[in-house]
Amino acid sequence: MNNLFSSWIRIFIFTNVYLGLLAVALVQTSEIYFQFQVTETFYSFVFISTLLVYNVDRLISINTDFLSVPGRTSFVHRYRLLIILLIVLLSGIELYLVTFFSERLIFASLFLLLMVLFYLSIYGFRRKFNSPFYSFMKPFLIGFVWAFVVIYLPFFSGDESIEFKNTAIILFVYRAILYICNALFFDMRDVKSDSVSNQANIALHTGFRKTQKLINILLFFAFLILVVCVLYFPLWNVVVGESLVLLIYFIYNQRFAQNYTVFSSEMIYPVFIDGVLFLPFLWTAFVQAAEYDGMFF
Repeated sequence: MNNLFSSWIRIFIFTNVYLGLLAVALVQTSEIYFQFQVTETFYSFVFISTLLVYNVDRLISINTDFLSVPGRTSFVHRYRLLIILLIVLLSGIELYLVTFFSERLIFASLFLLLMVLFYLSIYGFRRKFNSPFYSFMKPFLIGFVWAFVVIYLPFFSGDESIEFKNTAIILFVYRAILYICNALFFDMRDVKSDSVSNQANIALHTGFRKTQKLINILLFFAFLILVVCVLYFPLWNVVVGESLVLLIYFIYNQRFAQNYTVFSSEMIYPVFIDGVLFLPFLWTAFVQAAEYDGMFF
């Protein structure tokens, strides 16, 4: 029974299902923040797109990630054919879902596709772009793409009456900062593997301490954005869940970022670093349920 449970957990993590669920949760958080309706088709598109992109990335980086994530690399090697079939299946479903999109959502999705292909062409297919510029650009590109998916893209998922709000620009920057920090944590974890395979990694060029300082600066700016949300916009419900993320990331950066081996399993590390980002969704869901039950007045 334990082996069966462990196998399902490995599938859940190594096929990036948890990341697909994270993307869906963050889109729903935006839906609650900005009070508009996101279609089920769009939720499906976000979930499948996340699985598709990350499984392609895992597959094409199979020969370079063996030091930092040997368990995941072994999993991808073992089930390579099934992962390829999964990618083909997901691609077909994605093309089908696009037929239900509005024209403006199709154009926004095409822009997203170009950004993803740009990322994969430089980092995913492992061209030797291990320079300070490309290493610095990598986490910022990841942050931009994730923020675009969970903040900007949902505004195009409904009818024409959904208008882009100024507060979304602020939260777009905030979300991008969080995902940049998230990517930097993974860069710090992957230093050994990336140094051997000569991959773009900002921690290789700046060192751990400077990378930690950069994360602290970014977290401070993210905190200032939350202060602005409280002082100038009616977004008090944003602050609690988002503040927990900043606090946990700050504590982790100060105490454990240089020694990720504190996590007993390579599966626990991504679940922790990425799982923290579920907190805003859990908080907003709690607030909604509490308001529905009359707990808050």
